[in-house]
Amino acid sequence: GAAYALDTLGMAAHKLGRRAQAREQLDEGLRLLRALGDQMGVALLLTDLATVAVDGGEWVRARQQFWEAIAVSTQVGDRRRIAFCLEGLARALLPEQCDAAAQLLGAAEALREAIGAPLPPSEQAAYAASVVQVRAGCAGKFDANWARGRAAPLRELLATQGLALVPRSTPLPGRTSAPRVATADADAIATLLARDPGYGQIVCQCSQVSAGEVRAAMHGPVPARTLDALKRRLWTMAGPCQGSLCVAPLAQLLAEASGGSIAQVRKHVAGSEIIAG
Repeated sequence: GAAYALDTLGMAAHKLGRRAQAREQLDEGLRLLRALGDQMGVALLLTDLATVAVDGGEWVRARQQFWEAIAVSTQVGDRRRIAFCLEGLARALLPEQCDAAAQLLGAAEALREAIGAPLPPSEQAAYAASVVQVRAGCAGKFDANWARGRAAPLRELLATQGLALVPRSTPLPGRTSAPRVATADADAIATLLARDPGYGQIVCQCSQVSAGEVRAAMHGPVPARTLDALKRRLWTMAGPCQGSLCVAPLAQLLAEASGGSIAQVRKHVAGSEIIAG
């Protein structure tokens, strides 16, 4: 809990232009998550640290942190984060390596299409600006590089940037408790929708998590009954919006599952109800 709170505070500080404070809080959150062995959290904090670095023009630091985040995300099978990091790494390669940046953007687009995870609306403006920068730097070779990135195996593409990905390890416990619509085939999706139409209702846009997945996590062998528990299981409230768009529908689903009201929904332990008074 403390590590994720530090992440939220750090990114809030970053948005306010307090880069040193942001880095300090994110570094401490990363230290805690490394100690806990929470690799999904480690990848998140590395991504946010890299974002702070790239926004501050610290290209080398940003590249190193995006690379590590991609490697960790590969180990735990978090392909959404890999796509996000590819897009961030493309920014970090500017302006010296525009051809490579275009290839990474192409690879990210192909990956998002493959897993059914479109770019969140909150990220689209920054992404469009990056594409304009990369296109301008490619001297007419943007489309060819983009196509190469889409077609090339990801490991091969990243190897050209000096990053060797390790094989995916066993997913962390609890992260895959609910069936994932984004990675299912057509028959599996039909089965899920027949079981619960909520699988067709996205409640967390950043991580593309459906209401059906949330209900499955809440009624699993180890039920997720708080907002933080859902975050650990499904990566809700961990994307660019940091919960600002999804906390309300998630709280409603938690209230329905418990038979109580939204006022009784907790972030974590007793006393952390999200609505005071």
